Amino acid sequence: MWRRRADALLLLKKFGVERSIVSHSETVEAIALAVARRAVAHGRKIDLGLVSAGALLHDVGRKKTHGLKHGVVGERMLLAAGVPKNIAHFARTHVLAGLDEETAPKSIEEKIVCYADKLSDGRKMERIKTRLGPKCPLWKRIAVLMRDVETMVGGKMERVQDFDAMVVVEKGQRFLVLKRKKPPVWEFPGGAIEWGETPEESARRECEEECGLRVKVGKILGTTSAVYGKEGWLKHAVYFVFRGKVVGGKLKLSREHTAAKWVGKKELGKLKLGYNSKLAFELL
Repeated sequence: MWRRRADALLLLKKFGVERSIVSHSETVEAIALAVARRAVAHGRKIDLGLVSAGALLHDVGRKKTHGLKHGVVGERMLLAAGVPKNIAHFARTHVLAGLDEETAPKSIEEKIVCYADKLSDGRKMERIKTRLGPKCPLWKRIAVLMRDVETMVGGKMERVQDFDAMVVVEKGQRFLVLKRKKPPVWEFPGGAIEWGETPEESARRECEEECGLRVKVGKILGTTSAVYGKEGWLKHAVYFVFRGKVVGGKLKLSREHTAAKWVGKKELGKLKLGYNSKLAFELL
């Protein structure tokens, strides 16, 4: 039985698709699911699993070619691997908005993935329009598809990007996590970097504001990034993740959180973590 997302990821690995293409496909998946969920909220019936698998596999043909034929090539690769036709077809229909009327996206799921692919890069639509020209039938079909999806979801999906700092506060072999009020997930202290702040300054300030503790910010563990839908817009958050040690203050929660606890790495892995904190956990 095809498990869709799980099998799609395994298939990308089996084909040896390069990391940059996989990363792009994961971004398209995140955008497509955000759009799809908003469409569901507007009364549309959408197969989210189909959207996920189609988005992850839409660019598999780039393993062999980066030309316009990568869609046709990708569909053939997927069909030969036993992928159901309704999933393999995403590879063909996402290119521009179909190279002709026959290969244009027909299902809601195909249209959403095609739309998400165009939003995955802030300047992609501009480049396509410049390359094709505003009077080109291919460009007109893309423009119509974009308007159709935006009508379906109640308006244009605005893009927002911000930069955040997160601090993994350590005490011995344990880590501090806070539980949010809404949604009720566990997370490391952190938040948006304010104008003029360094990431380290932001990490110290956010920790003290959220739990009352003053920390010494140590080495950076790494960076994480996520694209997700929030209240009708698409957010791309980039996190700088630091290690930290308590140097003062007293544990006192802000209104954003309902609980705090120190946990070992094994227990940490079993908690329901927020998305960005999951990514940060992978850096430990």
